[in-house]
Amino acid sequence: GGRYAGEILGGAPHGTGEHRIFQSKKNPDHLLYEGEWEYGRKSGYGKVHYTNGQEYRGELVDNEHGGWGCLRYNNGDIYDGEWFKGRRHGQGTLYYQNGNWYDGGWCKDAREGWGVFYWPKIRRKFEGEW
Repeated sequence: GGRYAGEILGGAPHGTGEHRIFQSKKNPDHLLYEGEWEYGRKSGYGKVHYTNGQEYRGELVDNEHGGWGCLRYNNGDIYDGEWFKGRRHGQGTLYYQNGNWYDGGWCKDAREGWGVFYWPKIRRKFEGEW
């Protein structure tokens, strides 16, 4: 269950709105969505706040991260880049909380294609195919 406040079309969220989700076994991690809706589905720009402290800001397609967006993980890592069906996919940068970062290609949440991994504390980098 939850509470929705915003624009409606044909009885479903459509336009801009906010959906607060009450935790349940079905939705244990999703707490708040603020953003655009299309025929009852999260689509367009939005912000998703999770109960574990993670926060996503960016595009959503059919209720999932899709397009360009930034996810701040609860361990301090930050991914800023392209998404497809809720996974890191395309070009993006993952900033690790320890100061290292990877900038390059992603496929289904894994590094793939051309990319560069930086270790700034030891002044090293790896550039190449993953």
